[in-house]
Amino acid sequence: MGDLITQTELDTIADPKATHAIDAVPGHVEPTAAGSVAALEMNRRRLLGIGVGATAAAGTALSAPETVLAQTTGGSELKYSDGIAAARTMIVLQGNSAALQRRLPAGWQLAPYAGDDLRGSSLREGNMLVPFHEVYAVRTHAGQHAGLPQASYVPFISQVRHTATEALGHVHWFTYTEDPEAVPGKYRDGKLAQITRSQTFAKARRGETQVREVFSAVADDGEIHLALTYQRGGMLIWATADRPNLPLYAAADPSIVRWYQEDQVFNIVRSDPLKIDRVSEIKLTVKGELGDVFDGSERIVAVVIQRPYMRHVYVR
Repeated sequence: MGDLITQTELDTIADPKATHAIDAVPGHVEPTAAGSVAALEMNRRRLLGIGVGATAAAGTALSAPETVLAQTTGGSELKYSDGIAAARTMIVLQGNSAALQRRLPAGWQLAPYAGDDLRGSSLREGNMLVPFHEVYAVRTHAGQHAGLPQASYVPFISQVRHTATEALGHVHWFTYTEDPEAVPGKYRDGKLAQITRSQTFAKARRGETQVREVFSAVADDGEIHLALTYQRGGMLIWATADRPNLPLYAAADPSIVRWYQEDQVFNIVRSDPLKIDRVSEIKLTVKGELGDVFDGSERIVAVVIQRPYMRHVYVR
């Protein structure tokens, strides 16, 4: 099982040559190849962008006691909107680029993951995120939330680059949700689906846990099914953002922008670019209205488990 790289370790590493290696496991590569405190911090912050995507989350809302203001890394002032406590199983894929581009709003270009930071190196060539969500609790500024007390949903997101400004962002372009109140949702792309899910944990030997997940979302015009079995471990990273740093744009209306601030543990159980693979079974089947993107040529690039996952969302 991999050692957990915590926020404190990333912020206080004194030896620039220190690697903080994860225990030797098949297919493992050490995560701190940046070689300096500055590079480690840069990688930590960039890695936060792995975890993206949300709809109008369901649950009995917990109120924020007062107006909370924040600033982005660029200095823009934002106000608190909502938050969730959840778990996610995220599948990173390389899908049909032309079909994905057609789903993006004008002025944005598909931008597959690239680069030498942790996000670029672990998700390289991926152009689509499919995070399967289980929401446990919701927090809103007003303390009132219409919807299911807890809910499952699965959004579809792609990293993009603005053609005029060259700024990177993520576009939220489709969602299946079981919550009628989340249709069309905050991103105006939600479709109601019948969702079923099961998850089992099996431990036979000390320090080793096998997880099996099955998730299905069936809507009127399409469906998605996931069957996944993996051994926990691989690369583990605890990442905490100190301010909203991840903008998500709605494909249906790019003027809708929600800024995420996340605190989460990443367990990368599969990354083809990093040659990590603790997955013994994975089957992803998509039918119907998403057939243009999932045309049979799609390739799974990575599997990232985010459990636990806390997200606060800010808006202008």
